[in-house]
Amino acid sequence: MEGWNFEVTCIAFHQSSGRVITGTRDGYVQAWLFVDGDLQRLWHVSISGTVPKSFAFTDNTMLDLYAFGIYDGRWYAIALAIV
Repeated sequence: MEGWNFEVTCIAFHQSSGRVITGTRDGYVQAWLFVDGDLQRLWHVSISGTVPKSFAFTDNTMLDLYAFGIYDGRWYAIALAIV
């Protein structure tokens, strides 16, 4: 499974939604839901050509996420639907 065998390069937690976002050295961003002490993976996406180094949430109804690349200095917008 993608993102499982690679170093975690960044992590973010959104308290009001209970979401955890992780980025891994293979370029994957994964969304998790923190429920009763357990993490349930919601989805994953690959950002081709970079390694995520940090995340920032926007404060809107779509709960958009910005991922920042470690080597290329670019930022990537990812729309997260609230489940």
